[in-house]
Amino acid sequence: MKKIINVFIGIVLMTVVLVLGKNVIAKAAIENGVRIVTGLPLRMEKFEFGLRKGYVRMEGFELHNPESFSEKIMVSIPKIYVQIEPAALFKGKVHVIDIELHLKEFNVVKNQQGILNLDSLKAVAESKKETASSHESKSTAPGKSPEIKIDQLELRIEKVSYKDYSGNQPIVQDFYINLNEAYKNISNLNAVVSLIVVKVMMNTTIGSLAHFELGNLQSSVSSVMNSSVELAANAVSKAEGLITNQARKVLEKAPMLQEATSLLGNEAKSLTGGLSNAAGNLKGKLPSFGFGRKKEQ
Repeated sequence: MKKIINVFIGIVLMTVVLVLGKNVIAKAAIENGVRIVTGLPLRMEKFEFGLRKGYVRMEGFELHNPESFSEKIMVSIPKIYVQIEPAALFKGKVHVIDIELHLKEFNVVKNQQGILNLDSLKAVAESKKETASSHESKSTAPGKSPEIKIDQLELRIEKVSYKDYSGNQPIVQDFYINLNEAYKNISNLNAVVSLIVVKVMMNTTIGSLAHFELGNLQSSVSSVMNSSVELAANAVSKAEGLITNQARKVLEKAPMLQEATSLLGNEAKSLTGGLSNAAGNLKGKLPSFGFGRKKEQ
């Protein structure tokens, strides 16, 4: 009996370790993947991984600047929600059905040596390589992140700050861009990083202030950006289609409305004529009280 109890306790402890260890392992995998893609350290306050339901929830996500920058945080993301296909994980792939990415703050910083923190991002550094061979050598380097496919990315960016410490006096400018867009069919995490940087530059004047050239970075995500345009176009087409259908219904009912108006007009005329005849008949039957006659002498 004692042996059975010990076995039972062992099974329970193993189950607890596996359940708790699942989040620890997944959290470590995410942190390692982000470091590989961005080349920068990160911090997460809360992490939850639901394998059975296929979701990842992260809170208090911070991507940090390199040590040579006095500003600690590059990107602050309060919440990230990812819906995944669990079956793909067993094949060594990551299939993201939908990811909600909410950037509360993005800090673009130039330090006292005139170095821009964006240049520390791996995606930005790779975009400056002119040949495809150098890009391939980077992508096949040890520690390559697993193959990933993102069906839809919902991107929100609230505030972007530019801080320049390279001159005699620090320059600080804030931009509240309140971006809220969706993109489809993204094939790698570098594209996500590049897309965020491009959208930040396109919606602020930081590019000219920091002398940052988009160049290859913008070209690398042109197809992804076009997917957002297509989504917007589809929404407009859908709205136009609804308006057209409503207009068509009104036109289809126009003959009925015209006929109804005609009938009402005829009834009104008939009623008016009837009232006139009734008034004439009534007038003939009323006694005369001599109104309007001259008094007889």
